[in-house]
Amino acid sequence: MSQRSTNIDKTLSKLRTSVAEGAFYEAQQMFKTVYARYRNKKAREDSYKLAEEGAILQLREGQLTCGIELAMLLVESYIEDSAAATQESLDRLLSVHSAFPEPETSAVPVCGRVDNAADGTGTASGWPVKECVKFLMSGVKWIKRCGTPEQSQLLHRKAADYIWKCLGWQGFGWATTHYIRGDSMESFAAALISCMAEGRADEEDLFISRACLQILAVATPGRAAEQLESCEVLLGAISVFRGGLPLPETPLMHFTTFLLKALKANSRELEQMLREKYAPALERDPMLETLIARVEQVYLGIEPPSRGGMGELIGDLMRGLFSAEL
Repeated sequence: MSQRSTNIDKTLSKLRTSVAEGAFYEAQQMFKTVYARYRNKKAREDSYKLAEEGAILQLREGQLTCGIELAMLLVESYIEDSAAATQESLDRLLSVHSAFPEPETSAVPVCGRVDNAADGTGTASGWPVKECVKFLMSGVKWIKRCGTPEQSQLLHRKAADYIWKCLGWQGFGWATTHYIRGDSMESFAAALISCMAEGRADEEDLFISRACLQILAVATPGRAAEQLESCEVLLGAISVFRGGLPLPETPLMHFTTFLLKALKANSRELEQMLREKYAPALERDPMLETLIARVEQVYLGIEPPSRGGMGELIGDLMRGLFSAEL
């Protein structure tokens, strides 16, 4: 074992003891002091390990403010260092994420004390869900510079699952902005089915069609085919979760399934025919027209009006959908 490894292990042992004794504030100051020392010495790996271990220790002890601070130090150091997105580096982020508590466990401690404010539960304000998602999206920012699309999809799915697990149907819209970028359409389908069960039976097709169009709307030219495939996987998973029942037999559902075929065939003519034929069904929700216009732009090269009207609606929609990247 190297001298460096011995030194950091001793440091972590002392810090674990402080946390175990309940000296959370003191431990936090020690973490930050030693972390700064490692950064000044360019001991990057040691600084990563310290931030990871510190964040996990504090989060598992319920010290959310302390743990989140150290978690953000870890991912910010990755960005600053342009650290390679190796499996080891990614696993550090995933380990920290797994230490975040479920918000409904009531109290939200600040270093050395406990706050029992209602908005600390995550149910009223989304905290600490908000901070967990911020941490994961900072990870996405790093991965976009140094990693792969698959790694980014994984973190989006982790964010979506955490939002859904903690907030349920009340957070479904928020979770959706991450599910549509994630790597598990099965997870998205499970959440979607749960929300459909809370709504009206005659709106099931709206839930499904909106989900498909949102997946397509965030596609980029390089990943358009993959998003199309994701829609097909989502529809298949929905059928499975419905006990093998077919998708709703409605005009809107027919439009959605035929649209996927038109996009696969890169057929403007078929897509325009579908829009005309199913226009009454599309009028059920104004959001559908806006999503379709964006899909046409990405998949078929049909540009929306540059000013006012649909152009502004698409701009507003995409700002909302892409806010998940922030």
